[in-house]
Amino acid sequence: MIGILLVPLVPHPTTVPSSESVSDTPRIVAARPTFTPSATPTIVVVTSATSTATSFPTASVFNIPAKTTTGAGVSTPTSAPPTATAKPPIEPARLVSPKDQTEFGGEDAEIILQWEGTLLEGQQFAATVRYIGKSDETKTVGSWLRESRWRVPNTILRDISLTLRALKWDVSIVDANGNAISAPSESRIFYWR
Repeated sequence: MIGILLVPLVPHPTTVPSSESVSDTPRIVAARPTFTPSATPTIVVVTSATSTATSFPTASVFNIPAKTTTGAGVSTPTSAPPTATAKPPIEPARLVSPKDQTEFGGEDAEIILQWEGTLLEGQQFAATVRYIGKSDETKTVGSWLRESRWRVPNTILRDISLTLRALKWDVSIVDANGNAISAPSESRIFYWR
């Protein structure tokens, strides 16, 4: 008895040398499938006219949990998927003084903003004051510091709107690059006349 064995033809893996650029013609480079798991993954490389080469590992390299069968014939995973551990939130600063709606007067007024909070290594407080300038635009001034107090510069008084003398302030905790790592504190208003 003579039999014919049919074997599907699969192209041998080819590689795209790194010196070649991706052409406008999309092409797929496929790897010969393996039928036994190996320590090294089989990689399939796909390229297109709009993207660079991308590697997709085969299913043998994914960490898929083993399944068990319950009495009802239903498969359930034997282990839960990994979950990310959330970092504890950084407590925002607590404003101390001046109290909300406090009024100051005169060019020589000394306005000191004070708050409470805890900093770790590499962290700073970011005190921010917002107000409406003489040209009716919102302006922001502030400072990054390790101390829990900041003196508002008197130069603001020369630039503040003549009709709206309110200034709004709050404090955040930032990292060394100035990225906020806490929610801002409550906001308070003070007036400078």
